[in-house]
Amino acid sequence: MALSRIRINLATFSYKNRGLEWALVGVLCVCVIALSAYLIHLAAVYQGEILQYSNKIARLQRTMRQKEGRQKFPEVRLTEEDLKKLEADITFVQSVIMKDIFPWDMVLSALERNIPKGIYLHKVQTSSAPLGLKLSGSARSMAQISAFLKNLDLNEIFRTNRLVKFSVEKGGSSPQSRGDLVHFDIQSELDTEKIMKKITSWSRAPGGPESGAK
Repeated sequence: MALSRIRINLATFSYKNRGLEWALVGVLCVCVIALSAYLIHLAAVYQGEILQYSNKIARLQRTMRQKEGRQKFPEVRLTEEDLKKLEADITFVQSVIMKDIFPWDMVLSALERNIPKGIYLHKVQTSSAPLGLKLSGSARSMAQISAFLKNLDLNEIFRTNRLVKFSVEKGGSSPQSRGDLVHFDIQSELDTEKIMKKITSWSRAPGGPESGAK
């Protein structure tokens, strides 16, 4: 019995379908391009919305600033009674401050500048009146006392000045001449408002109190 040959194909090379591969590559490219275009479209849409919201926010901020600029504080109308009470409170506070820091430097400087020739002050002291000042001295005539009162009235730190007492001493003497002497007491009241303004201006000025004294 004769045996026939058996043929076995041991080839391992496989044949590929090139057309199918290119078709798959083409489909993949189309998908990538479509996805990229979609993402670009979404970015453009969202960027436009963000720009719109930014413009709205900017408009709202401008409107708020304009309203704040036009906004006025409510007008407060004070009655005459309120004004009197406010003035009384201010006067009280100023008097308390002046008692704590009585302006002796200002007072003595004003007296030195306004005392006329022939007036001799013996005593300067505070009185019981609010911001009151008592001046005791002597002069050679009533005319000199009148001139002294007039000078004090012209000085802005004195509110009122009046002669409350005087007496004539016969045969007295003064440093310059012999003769009658007129002893006097003057009651003065300081102007709190003017003094406070001066103190405030001095605190702001570099020259100190003497530069603002008047």
